[in-house]
Amino acid sequence: MLSSPDQIAYLERGSFGDTTTPFVRDLLARLAQSPDALVPLESPGAPKAPAARDSVIAGPRRVGVLVDRGTVSAAEVLVLDALRSERATVYGEPTAGALDYQSVQVVPFHSREPRWRLGYPVIARNAALPRDGMRGKGIAPSVRLDFGGFADPIAEVERRLK
Repeated sequence: MLSSPDQIAYLERGSFGDTTTPFVRDLLARLAQSPDALVPLESPGAPKAPAARDSVIAGPRRVGVLVDRGTVSAAEVLVLDALRSERATVYGEPTAGALDYQSVQVVPFHSREPRWRLGYPVIARNAALPRDGMRGKGIAPSVRLDFGGFADPIAEVERRLK
């Protein structure tokens, strides 16, 4: 997250949850210590939470996730999680490849001109953006399907999951 007074105010408004939580307090402190720098959301050296195993989550045993070129941005985060899941299979065509900025802050462009607003990224996939972005490359599905070839793509995926 880029450290700036606006970003700190964004967090203080509860945008990341209760400001009394250790995570938010730590992030606010690190943002304040590093003006104008990109600050990782997780504290460097913090222990990683163990990954949840699919087998301990109640719900369907098999899940189909349908994707196409209309799957963009934060939806691509879900696709990446689905590809790592033991339960999920991703069907369709590659996503749009717009997994770059996860969140955008919108602020007034000028105090005397309320009609105009500026949107800027607050959380980025990595510090190198826009260099090496994935714009247009997309994420490949587990099973490639041309949805145009099926009268009911959802029924087709359900059939394949059985």
